[in-house]
Amino acid sequence: MNACIDLSSAVNPACTMEQYLTARGWPLAYLSSRAGLSVKQIHALLAEYTPVTADSAKQLAQTFHTSPDFWLKLDARYRLFLRLSSMDS
Repeated sequence: MNACIDLSSAVNPACTMEQYLTARGWPLAYLSSRAGLSVKQIHALLAEYTPVTADSAKQLAQTFHTSPDFWLKLDARYRLFLRLSSMDS
């Protein structure tokens, strides 16, 4: 059943966020103030402790000039990839 799901393009949203930060030269504190997310929330997203929520997706989208859908789909696809990978083990 899992063979029907192509997750070869599953990308870690935390890595994407780190790439966006690095490309802009932004420290976490700046992202926090700009996105309206606490540094604790950003750390939790980067450490993959919490999923991207609708609220955090909206804030990240406004900050990085993307869409909330981009962040939500990125996170959902990555978490599905992790789940299916753990089931195959």
